[in-house]
Order: sequence, then C-alpha cells, then structure tokens
Amino acid sequence: MRGYETSAYLPYHTDRAELLGLMCLRQGLAGGLSSYVSAAEIYNIILAEHPEYFGLLYNGFYYIRREEALTGNGVSALPLPVFGHRDGVIRCRYIRNQINAGAEKRGIALTPMEREALDFFDSLTQRLDLRLDFTMAPGEIAFCNNLTTLHSRTSFVNGAEHHQQRHMLRLWLRFNEPWPISPLFGDDGNYVLHGRTVVSTET
Repeated sequence: MRGYETSAYLPYHTDRAELLGLMCLRQGLAGGLSSYVSAAEIYNIILAEHPEYFGLLYNGFYYIRREEALTGNGVSALPLPVFGHRDGVIRCRYIRNQINAGAEKRGIALTPMEREALDFFDSLTQRLDLRLDFTMAPGEIAFCNNLTTLHSRTSFVNGAEHHQQRHMLRLWLRFNEPWPISPLFGDDGNYVLHGRTVVSTET
C-alpha cells in the first residue's frame, strides 16, 4: 500500500512529477497538516555545513521499485541522485523510505556516512524556520514545484460520518517548457511521468 493510501505520517519526499497539485474535498476529523520545505535551501545549508556529503548525494542511491518488488530485481538499475543542477537551477529527488528499502532489497547496507548524510538531510526538513505548514480547507488547492520542493503530511484521523472522512485530489503536471534537468538524473528525468497529467485520490 502506498503512503497516500494510509492515514500514517508521510515523511518529506518528492513525487514522480514536475508540478504537484493538491485539492481538498473533505477534511478528516483531526490531523492531516500539510507542509512544504525548499530543497534549494536544504542544498545551501548542506553546502555550508557539510559539503563532504555532496559526493554521496550527487552519486545517489538505489531505490526500491514497488512495481517490481515482488518480481524480478525490484531495484533501480542505477543509483538515483538526490541533487543535481543545470543552468544554475537545483533539482532534487528524495524518498528516504524507498532508499532504505532499496538497500535492504539489494542486501547491501547503507554505509555509516551515507546514513549520516541522509539523516542530516532529514533533520533539515524538521526545522521550523525552513518549513511552510498549512491546513487545507474544503475547496482549497495548493501547487508546488515538485522538482525544488519536498512535501509532507502529518497523520490524520477520520470520523465515523461521511463528512468527517478525509478526501483529497492529487494532480501531477508537467511544465509547458522543459525544466533544466541535470544529466545525472538519467533518461527518465527523475521518474517524471510520461504524458501530461495524472490525477489520483487520497482518502
């Protein structure tokens, strides 16, 4: 089951899109706080405080592939970078749970320094001065640049009544003009969807 199909906390991550939209149809009974954090700001802090991590973050990590997890190898063919830049524009791809699962699937544990770099990245997403936290009311829509912004959602509780059961619409979009993508991200452009839009629901 994918994270958005549960009521559990979703750690900060990026999706398989360029633009990410979220529309609230119904709130749950409690919880479900949304949050954005700038990947560019995280990049700048790592550059200032721990530049030794960048070799690992640029080289990247093997990700679990959910679609193939039960058949075949189930792991990305090559390491997928966390950061890349082109024409002065930062690009980020990050899903810590899939990195951890990829290491477990391969049977090759992350090195202490790899864990240290990822843990520091995660710690920056928890800084209140770097985050934008917000609650979405019914009818509200939020968009973000998924290539430069990580997003999260706290856990939530649904009520017994229909109007107390959370219902969100998620929209994946592509830019009209290609976003500058580092060659480090490979042919699929950081898992960017092929096509124009994808709509899914979160309940």
